[in-house]
Amino acid sequence: MRNITISLEEPLTQTYMAHAALLAVKLLALSPIAAFTWVNKGLFPNTDIIRRAYLSELKNLAPFWIVGALYVTTGPSVPLGKTLIRAYTISRVCVVLGYATKPIPALISDLALITSYFINSYMSVCVIYKYKDCLYRFVSFNTFKLVSGSVRCQNVGVHWIVHSSIASLNNI
Repeated sequence: MRNITISLEEPLTQTYMAHAALLAVKLLALSPIAAFTWVNKGLFPNTDIIRRAYLSELKNLAPFWIVGALYVTTGPSVPLGKTLIRAYTISRVCVVLGYATKPIPALISDLALITSYFINSYMSVCVIYKYKDCLYRFVSFNTFKLVSGSVRCQNVGVHWIVHSSIASLNNI
């Protein structure tokens, strides 16, 4: 297996780190932004809306931070990687604006949420596809084979004697 190095000089790595930091700042600024908006409108803050906004952001940002860092290691094209990272950041900002300040229609906020979900999913599939050989090794490590009355775990050499009917196992 080859070594994977992540250079901080790479434009994609810098884009990921800058946008990950922007998303973290956005998460921290969510409560003051919502409070400021509600004070200006003369509304009493609804703490349940802030709580839901935080939960939504945490559920969506944590996978992005992990999958985004792994995606950078797959060696994608720089323009595609930058576009995905930037689109994710813009979509999450739209979602928060829909939650906290409501200056955008709900349809746009919902489309932004779906966009961020698909970007995370695409990057996850790219990571899995790039490192699929590791998955094959894991699956083959844990596969079992019926051999002459005992079950053998391939690649490990552990044997279990099957006390139940071997014939019923062979018929499956």
